[in-house]
Amino acid sequence: AQNIANPTCTQGVCTGVCAAGTYDCNGNKQSDGCEFVAVAPTAGAHTVDAVSVLWKWNATNGASGYRYNTVNDYGSATQTGNTEFKQDNLAASTKYVLYVWADYNCGSSQPAVLNATTGVAPGNGKGYVGFGWALGLNTGAANTGQNRIAMWVR
Repeated sequence: AQNIANPTCTQGVCTGVCAAGTYDCNGNKQSDGCEFVAVAPTAGAHTVDAVSVLWKWNATNGASGYRYNTVNDYGSATQTGNTEFKQDNLAASTKYVLYVWADYNCGSSQPAVLNATTGVAPGNGKGYVGFGWALGLNTGAANTGQNRIAMWVR
């Protein structure tokens, strides 16, 4: 048995008090030990751009996996063994929320609520920068035969 403070074991059966941060969630401490208390993950350092968020969360001690969802609904959450998830095709300059649960042998944690805001779209829809190449640019009176590079901002 594991996670038992000062265990006394006889023929594979252990008794004692569960170690700090663990408990006997299934009443079977003698054979399978004490399980970790379900603790919600904490937010990691997310990476954002104008159209996506790479969500990251920190691992929790004893978790067997994680579930995430864009709504606060554990039942429809996606299961993963990772501590990150990339959400694509998002709108620029918009706040998004992700709910993350840690799964344990005897249940799950409360959800961690992660927040991120996507970045500003290039040009922010207010214009663009461009360039062009012209061969033998005609100045109106005569073709100078010179090649030109032009650049403009709108």
